[in-house]
Amino acid sequence: MEELLAWLVGALITGFVGYCIGSRAGMGGSGFTLGFLLGPCGWVLLYFMMRMNAREASVEATQRAEAARRVPCPMCREPVIRGARLCPHCRSPLDWSAERHRGKIVIPARRRTGPRR
Repeated sequence: MEELLAWLVGALITGFVGYCIGSRAGMGGSGFTLGFLLGPCGWVLLYFMMRMNAREASVEATQRAEAARRVPCPMCREPVIRGARLCPHCRSPLDWSAERHRGKIVIPARRRTGPRR
């Protein structure tokens, strides 16, 4: 009976430590469970889980920032990086000078290259 009680106290302590570690990243419940069931090995597993979550959040933030830099092409509606001179999809020329402050694209008027009739 004393051995079971000692094991339970130890598991609760390691679970509490896991909760403290995981609560910094919003994973307190997972931290307690891993600490309770796996002890110090659960802490290591929790550490790597937190690093993976941080990396995924960083990638998502980068993707959101990249998407904010893109606007739809007025001809084909495909995303175009701001400041591009040609649409990479439909190859139409893009003019940013007219609507620079609003971030909209204007298609410049095509010039006649042949002889006048």
